[in-house]
Amino acid sequence: FLSSLSLIILLSLILGGLFKKINLPALIIMMFIGIVFGPYVLGLISPSLINISSDIRQICLIIILCRAGLSIDIDRLRKNGISSILLCFLPAIFEMLGYLILGVTILKLSALESLLLGSVMSAVSPAVIVPRMFTLKEKGYGIKSGVPDVIMAGASLDDIVVIVLFTSFLATFNNTTASINIIWQLPSSIVLSILIGCILGFFLHKIFVWLKTNDEINVLVILSVSFLYVAIEKLLKPYLPYASMLSVITMCVILMILDKNKAKVLSKKFSKLWILGEIMLFSLVGMEVNTDIIFDNIGINILVIFSALMIRMIGVMLCLVRSKFNIKERIFIMFSYIPKATV
Repeated sequence: FLSSLSLIILLSLILGGLFKKINLPALIIMMFIGIVFGPYVLGLISPSLINISSDIRQICLIIILCRAGLSIDIDRLRKNGISSILLCFLPAIFEMLGYLILGVTILKLSALESLLLGSVMSAVSPAVIVPRMFTLKEKGYGIKSGVPDVIMAGASLDDIVVIVLFTSFLATFNNTTASINIIWQLPSSIVLSILIGCILGFFLHKIFVWLKTNDEINVLVILSVSFLYVAIEKLLKPYLPYASMLSVITMCVILMILDKNKAKVLSKKFSKLWILGEIMLFSLVGMEVNTDIIFDNIGINILVIFSALMIRMIGVMLCLVRSKFNIKERIFIMFSYIPKATV
């Protein structure tokens, strides 16, 4: 286990540094390391690490969502109004409908199978998008118009909508009684998740002020509460729809609203955690890639994915019709919604 961990970290840091020198994202080599050393190629990674990879990936996602919630500029989101809201779900819906059409006509899947495929493929990746938006903000790009904040918020909430829809489609596929509840599942999941996040965000703020805890302790508490959200989601799953990641980001937004200066400090602490989190997330994702089947029907698969992304871009464009973004900013937002999640 430890040797596998050291191999992943050292190679990712060294080769990732070389990739940055030639202006390529380090996450590419991190995924490649996972693929090459994973179980489907060389098989040098310890099975014990692979067995807990799902939990590790979830921890990494929590870290980046906490950082996003502590850094999102609410005033910028309000300034962009309806566009900020539409970007949270409309592009995903468009892409899902694209997969419905393409799945039935090209891949010869049933309508329900196509919707299941679409609900997996239409989720964007906060782990890819959010750190890049932080980089833009640090360089001073798009701050006045609020482009990075709009993209971070949309990318973070996009997954919530997609996961709830996937759960409903899967229930329908399995012929369970939950399948007909899709109409109320999405709004109830959003309301419940936001409510829990708001309550605990306010509560944690009071605790931090009362106990005067240092920033490191605050980070550990936020992470621990976030892990509890995941446990609550698993507990409530048979009875109530609940999105733990939405509670995570809501809690952090509340902490940011109540104390912006403290939120900035905490966000920097989470950025340091993300150095390891990014390595683990993308290398472990690479290990999941089954190279034995990746090239099966690759031409058709690329065509379907590309076509669905074009349909998604139309959805993004429609979200921005009433916005104040200029043409270059709108094109940038359209391309920013391409990276895919691993939900």
